[in-house]
Amino acid sequence: MDELHFRRQAVIDPHCQDEDFIQAATHADKADFLEQMQTLDSKIHRALAVPPPPLLADKLLLNSQLKSHAIVKRRMGMSFAIAASIAFISVMTLSLLRLAPINLSEHALAHTHHETKALQSESIVPIAMVNAKLAQLFPGSSEHFVTTPGDILYATYCDFQGVKSLHLVLQQGDQKVTLYIVPKDERFQLASNFNDDDYIGAAYSTPNAYMLLVANNQQALITTRSHIETSFI
Repeated sequence: MDELHFRRQAVIDPHCQDEDFIQAATHADKADFLEQMQTLDSKIHRALAVPPPPLLADKLLLNSQLKSHAIVKRRMGMSFAIAASIAFISVMTLSLLRLAPINLSEHALAHTHHETKALQSESIVPIAMVNAKLAQLFPGSSEHFVTTPGDILYATYCDFQGVKSLHLVLQQGDQKVTLYIVPKDERFQLASNFNDDDYIGAAYSTPNAYMLLVANNQQALITTRSHIETSFI
């Protein structure tokens, strides 16, 4: 085995048991080099054979658990953040909807179409009962009827976009006229005249209320409005 081949083998594997390698190592200069390589190899093995620190396995397990907990916590935090964002958007949307202008005329027509049972009522409601309902509707003022505006056949509270209101049905000749008495609210928009395919309507305001009348006969609407304007204060 030549010198270069021997030294390469001694560096790679100083404990090689090949016959030609062992034969070459009998020469003094090669034996000294081989001994140096074997000593270096032993030092490297000792350095790599350092025992692990005490409780290393437990620490690694704890570290893994902490990382897993941190990941779960981040995910939960993200979920809570998303949920909070959705809740915030929902609240803002509801707030904006509540602040948006409301067309009272459209609501009056829609309510009349929906509450068909009101127009079927035939029992006369005493004016005292109507005034009692008005007193609850306007606790800080004195809105009431001083005289009966006509036969009242229906009287109940209703909801106008979150505002408690009074729904009346009055008999006018052979016609029935619906009257909505709605406490004033800055969101409401009022049209003096309105209509759809089935009904016509008229509206006006008093100091504290909006008065909306709905009927399917123009003359009945005009006559009923005249009676209400002189009897409601």
